[in-house]
Amino acid sequence: MIYIILFLIFYIFLITLPPTVYIGDSGELITSSIALGIGHPPGYPLYMLIGKIFSWMPLGDFAFRYNLLSVVFALLTFVFLYKTCCLFCRIVLKNYNDLILKISCLSISALFCLSYVFWSQAGNAKGGIYIMSYLVMMLTIYSFLKYLYYKNEKFLILSIYLSGFLPVIHFTTSGVTVFIILVSIFIIKNFSYKKKFNILNLFLISFLTPYLYLFLRAGNYPIVHWHEINTLPEIIGYIIRKPYALKTTVPFNFDIAIFKIKNYIIQLLKCYHFMLAFLIWGTILLFKYKKLFFYFFISFFIFNLSGIIFFTGNSFSPFMLYVNKNFYIFIDITLMIIASVGLFKFLSSIKIEDDTKNLLYFLPFFCVFLQLSLNFHFHNHSKKFLAYDHVLNIERILKPGDKLFTEEDYDVFNILYFKYIKNKFKKIDVYDRNGSFLDTSIFREARKADVKIQFKPGTFSQTRLKYMKQKVNEYLQNQAEFSIYKNNPNNTYYSTFTEFTNKEQEIYCIPYGLIYKLQSKKELIKNSHYLMQLNLLRYPNENYDLYYRDLIARYFIQAARYSAYLKDTLWMNYHISKALEIAPESPAILNLIASIYYYELQDKMTAIKYMENIMKLDPYDFTTLNILVKMCLEVDKKRALNWMWYFYNKSQDMDIKNTIIEYINRLNAELNQ
Repeated sequence: MIYIILFLIFYIFLITLPPTVYIGDSGELITSSIALGIGHPPGYPLYMLIGKIFSWMPLGDFAFRYNLLSVVFALLTFVFLYKTCCLFCRIVLKNYNDLILKISCLSISALFCLSYVFWSQAGNAKGGIYIMSYLVMMLTIYSFLKYLYYKNEKFLILSIYLSGFLPVIHFTTSGVTVFIILVSIFIIKNFSYKKKFNILNLFLISFLTPYLYLFLRAGNYPIVHWHEINTLPEIIGYIIRKPYALKTTVPFNFDIAIFKIKNYIIQLLKCYHFMLAFLIWGTILLFKYKKLFFYFFISFFIFNLSGIIFFTGNSFSPFMLYVNKNFYIFIDITLMIIASVGLFKFLSSIKIEDDTKNLLYFLPFFCVFLQLSLNFHFHNHSKKFLAYDHVLNIERILKPGDKLFTEEDYDVFNILYFKYIKNKFKKIDVYDRNGSFLDTSIFREARKADVKIQFKPGTFSQTRLKYMKQKVNEYLQNQAEFSIYKNNPNNTYYSTFTEFTNKEQEIYCIPYGLIYKLQSKKELIKNSHYLMQLNLLRYPNENYDLYYRDLIARYFIQAARYSAYLKDTLWMNYHISKALEIAPESPAILNLIASIYYYELQDKMTAIKYMENIMKLDPYDFTTLNILVKMCLEVDKKRALNWMWYFYNKSQDMDIKNTIIEYINRLNAELNQ
């Protein structure tokens, strides 16, 4: 029966697979792997190498091959989850019916692999990293349980060795490594020193050797080379994801913790439905029959859930929620293993006559079709060409010799794929404003600038100093961008709307088809709105996730911006309403709408209302809050004062709070005059 269910899951994944590059990080990861380059931190070296080998398979588009690799990982995860559940049930419940055991574990495994979140990652390149980490986690746990069942040391050693790969594949599964190592320390304490030394070496080999890839490739300067890291401190900082820590603006707090826990509970209910009842029953059985396993499970759950809640992005943003949902899946795997005990015990307790025993065979198929009916519509990516079409829409507008600055991930990452893998954007210089990929040569001086800011001790916090240094580097990068425009005034473009100001010369971002052209006059380029007719989007009405809907909504926003320039209020309102209908929960879309009212229509109060809607979505969006306060100061200072107090109450940095109080006092004095 397992082969039938396995084939069913494979067929479902195959017919719903994206035919080409998927939106998000996929384009960058595929290009990094094919070029043996260095993608975004921490580099995912194992995935790069395995993906490179898989890319040699002569089947479809390169992106399709990497999407298929994710399916392979998912199928193997299904197999080893099934084996692990069977073994765990045998350990916990020694008296068992083999048929009921297999049906129970098969049902749990099928339900998990077709669950909402797991399925969402099982068909694209970025998701392949998560699925690969779950697969290695399953192999690690399965090996450890085999040691407990057979008392064969080779399985324990294999488990320790495999656990070393987990932090390398994805940092979220590091907690599994910690638990395996802690438990193994107690087990191997009676081993000989030589055996302990050999086990330690095996662990270090799996944990450290994959990172040699980064050191070897960094020195060769591949075409995909994140920020051109090269020195030892840069690579180590890259591995431990230090650049992301520097970008964190919102510290962890109680409100965020409650928000994450609440959404995780909702996610569990959405993914596993009635199986959660068997999870509760399985946990009770663990306490009854294997108290040591019970305490281990509770400790593992609390430790890892706390780690995910504390170390992942601190934001109420729908986009952060969308990204974070994948980080909990490895915890869900352990929950499903426990649930298999509950389901097995439940089915074993039911008195089943021989003539009705065949009905049990339908349970795994019921789980498959249940998840299929609930999730197929959301995860059928077979007609999703949006990421592919969007990049081609940008390329159609440009000509050889043009300069294009990009910033958003879905522009940068997919242009990276098209430029270096599909051989598009010929003789067009494309720059990543973040200085991460594509042509980063113009940002080298800014990146290497040794910014030294000295103040009296205690004047500013270290967080503030880092922020100020970052701002100085951003200024240097802006100067580099301006030099490109100065040398190419008629063919410099931006893929996203940018407020570009410079003391030497006033510059405006003017709509030019789907993108924006830099010029010294705030005048719409004659007939440039006809360039919007070059846009081609296949199947735009398919059921898309948050990132896809955000991108489609931007097409309507651009049409609305053109209507605002042409003083066509009717069409502007129509296009804005369509954008809000498609992506009402996107802060980026609300921000772009606010920019239309602020810059094109000079309607600052309406712009403020849209910015306030962003704050409702994410009360800790301090970047938006800064802009909102500045906008309010222009038209409604009492409103600005209220938002300053809001900022003061939400901020946890005393240096920032003191600065805000200074501004509040000045504004109060001004209002009281």
